[in-house]
Amino acid sequence: MRQLRGFVLCCLTALAAVAPAMAQTWPTRPITMVVPFPPGPALDLVARLLGIKLGEALGQTVVVENRTGANGMIGSNLVARAPPDGYMLLMATAGTHVTAVHLMKNLSYDPIKDFTPIVAAVEPVTCLVVNGALPVNSVPELIAYAKMHPGELSYGSSGVGSVFHLMGELFNQTAGVKINHVPYRGVAPALQDVIAGHIPMAFLSISNVLGVADQSNVKILAVLEPRRFSLRPQIPSMSELLP
Repeated sequence: MRQLRGFVLCCLTALAAVAPAMAQTWPTRPITMVVPFPPGPALDLVARLLGIKLGEALGQTVVVENRTGANGMIGSNLVARAPPDGYMLLMATAGTHVTAVHLMKNLSYDPIKDFTPIVAAVEPVTCLVVNGALPVNSVPELIAYAKMHPGELSYGSSGVGSVFHLMGELFNQTAGVKINHVPYRGVAPALQDVIAGHIPMAFLSISNVLGVADQSNVKILAVLEPRRFSLRPQIPSMSELLP
């Protein structure tokens, strides 16, 4: 039987990972689903919706627990060290299981050996969002402004080594600008600081931004995808503007 402490990223198809013999006795007590980021962002919402459906299907309570810090590595390490009995699951991300391997010299867990992937739930769309007070309305205008004010701008992300951090550095390299990185403990506090004007911009999942973009003082300049986002086709893709 392969270990079941791996990362759950979808709904009832997670049951396919349970062998028939184990399914007769598992679960006999509540299951903990660890979200390695703060409450509030889309990942947390997906986990809570999944927890409800999974609990209904299994006849057991699924408790969502937020264990934040180190770009998700604290929560991931907690699950990696848990008994492999199927009672502790992880909502993993590219940051916890892809980029961390290449950016951390002494990663406290092995993303391959310490986890069993069950299923993928969502594929996030990254966007570039700026505070409304920043005097730019497009990516070309932002690049021009950054070149006129080298080192003065900063961008937020969900943490060092996160996909959003790497997106920001790729933007710096591709656009030929210098915008400083400000890491946060998750997506929500980074977005809050953009809204409040404490930082001028951030690279975040668009699912976290859409709910406030029409009501707050923020602007989405582009999605960092090969093509435009179908739910907001008026927002350009970064690939249209930069190689």
